Amino acid sequence: MDVSFIDMVIGSNIFVPPLQDAIDNKIIQPDEGTGKLKIVGSHSNDVPWNFIKTHPDNLCGFWNHILFRMYGNKMGMPAEGCQSCWKIVVRPRTLEELFKLEKIQQRLVLPSKCGIEKRFMVHGLYGGYFYTRSLEEGQSIYKKARREVDINISSAVDVFLKRGCTEMENFFGDSDKWEVTERSAHWEKLVTDAFDYKPFKPAQPEHFKNAVRKKWIEWAYAHGDSTYKLYTNGKPLYKNYITYHNR
Repeated sequence: MDVSFIDMVIGSNIFVPPLQDAIDNKIIQPDEGTGKLKIVGSHSNDVPWNFIKTHPDNLCGFWNHILFRMYGNKMGMPAEGCQSCWKIVVRPRTLEELFKLEKIQQRLVLPSKCGIEKRFMVHGLYGGYFYTRSLEEGQSIYKKARREVDINISSAVDVFLKRGCTEMENFFGDSDKWEVTERSAHWEKLVTDAFDYKPFKPAQPEHFKNAVRKKWIEWAYAHGDSTYKLYTNGKPLYKNYITYHNR
């Protein structure tokens, strides 16, 4: 794609508005050499997840933050890569079960993450995810995850296989109706061709993971999960109230 094309795209009243805030805040900028757009803003370190292993074929930063969040209305369907994403979801009920799940994921060394669920659309305080790229692979890993959870945590813990992101299913409708349409393919190609996107997937250092685990403990305390005391030597995380109703 040459510079004249990107100049046309940048000047388009159709293409630019979703990107305008990011351009104004210099999070997205045109590269003077290629004319393509680059994401230059730094990623936040304030994450609730410990990433055990990232999937080399997942471009979630681009598919989710650019194609979905900025162009979802125009595309009408998720990006093709999102439609090929199959996740095994594990729903720990307590902080103790979350730490047990983390150990399972570390041992299996599959593309996965786990942590606290801050999204209002998710029914549960904790979550773990295994990432696969096909229904068949997802069904295979589901069986392995289900067996590991049954043995090492509890058969009462929910484990299920889903397609794509929860946000996308809420936005686009039931995932079994998803398909790549002429409209979605057109917009995906237009936006993708305009970007020079390089995924940023550094491994989390252990001290960073410990900081995330501290957030998990605080989350458990704030949501009435007393298993947090297993990680504070049995001590309350904060001082108890002084009460007066029985004085």
